Amino acid sequence: MRRRALIAGLLALPTIAHAQQGSVEHLLVDVGGEVSRSARGVQSYSEGGSAVELRLSPDGARIVFRGMRAGTDVILLLMSDGSQIRCEVTVRPQTLEDLAR
Repeated sequence: MRRRALIAGLLALPTIAHAQQGSVEHLLVDVGGEVSRSARGVQSYSEGGSAVELRLSPDGARIVFRGMRAGTDVILLLMSDGSQIRCEVTVRPQTLEDLAR
């Protein structure tokens, strides 16, 4: 519920229509790592599977994708201008080199 309330708060921000209907973003993150994108203009989003965990940054300006397990999730961002962005998030498994660091 808190996440939905934070998303609702984003509606109060001025938005810039920058996404075209049906655009796709490809994100790559390691297991245990994080990557983020702007939350500007995002009205709501769908949760993916179990490879990625989503949260908003404390200020609500960014959506943070955290790699939970190797795999690919698709997150659909519904924009305030009516467009949609399909985020295909690939989570890479940790390698032995990663663990040695």
